[in-house]
Amino acid sequence: MLKRFGATSEAVREVENAVEDLTSDLIRMHDGVLTAREEEFTSQLKSEINLHLVNRIKERLNGKKIKDVEFKVHTYTKKQEHGIGADFLGIIEIEVDKKKTIKSFLAQAKVGEYVSSGSGGFTARCYDTRLKNQIKNMLNITSDSFVFMYTSGGVFVVPALQAGITDSNSVSTDDYYYRSIGDFFGEFMKCFIGDHKIAHPDFSPQDLPMLAQKLDTEVSLFIQARAASA
Repeated sequence: MLKRFGATSEAVREVENAVEDLTSDLIRMHDGVLTAREEEFTSQLKSEINLHLVNRIKERLNGKKIKDVEFKVHTYTKKQEHGIGADFLGIIEIEVDKKKTIKSFLAQAKVGEYVSSGSGGFTARCYDTRLKNQIKNMLNITSDSFVFMYTSGGVFVVPALQAGITDSNSVSTDDYYYRSIGDFFGEFMKCFIGDHKIAHPDFSPQDLPMLAQKLDTEVSLFIQARAASA
C-alpha cells in the first residue's frame, strides 16, 4: 500500500539505526561478549533490551513524515511474570486513501552470541530451556511468530515455524533461514508477513494494553503509517 509513496526504505533505516544504537549499548554493557545461554543473564536484562528496542524505534519514527507518509508509534510494557507468553507484540496499521490494513506478529526475544565461523562468515545462536514450549505457545496463537536473537553483531530473526519443527531449545543461523531486524521490519511494513486477525480492523492505541494482557506479551509496539493524501 505504501509502495507508491517510497517511504518504506527510509522508515526501515530508522529501525536499523535504532538497532545499531542498541547493539552498541550491548557491547558496552558486556565488554563485547555475549554468551549463548540466556540463563546467565537476568530476566531483567532481557526486559531492558526489549524496552530499549521499542523506545528507540519510537524515538526515531514517532511523529516523522517521510515522503507524504506520517508515522505515529505507540508502546506498552507489562511485567512478564511466568515467561509463558510472547516477549514482543508488533502491530502495524497502514492507511492509504482512507483504506486501512492492520497486521501483527509475536516474537520471543533471546540474548545470544555472535561468533566468527571463518572466511568472513558468522553464526548467531541462542539457547533457552524454555524455548520450544514458548514457540509452541506462540504458534498456537499465530503462525506469524518469530525468535529475535539479540547479539553483539545485531538482531537476527528466525521464523518460529522453522524452529518449532526440530523441537529444539536452540536456534542458530547455521540451521535456519533468517533475516536481519531491518529486513524483517521491511517485510512487515510491505505486508509480506503479519497476521490480520490478531488486532481487529478498528484497533486503536487505547486497545494496546488490553491486547497485551490478553496475549500475555511483555512489550508491545504499534506503528501507524498514514499517507498524507488519505
